[in-house]
Amino acid sequence: MTNVSVEEIKNQNKKLRAAVTSLTFGFEEERKRMEEALKDETVKDKLINDLQSKVKEMDFLLDELDLKE
Repeated sequence: MTNVSVEEIKNQNKKLRAAVTSLTFGFEEERKRMEEALKDETVKDKLINDLQSKVKEMDFLLDELDLKE
C-alpha cells in the first residue's frame, strides 16, 4: 500500500471538487450561450419565412398586373 496521508487525500479531493465545479460552471455557461444562439436562429428563420411569403405574394401581384396591362 502507498504512504498517502488522509490530509493529502482530502487535499486532492478538494482540488478535484473545485475542478469539477469549474467545469460544470463552464458547461452551463456554454449551454446558455448555445440556447441563445438557437433562439436567435429561430427568430431569423421565422423572419426569412415571412419575407419569402411576402416575395411570393409580390410576385403573384406583379404577374396579375402584367396580365391586366
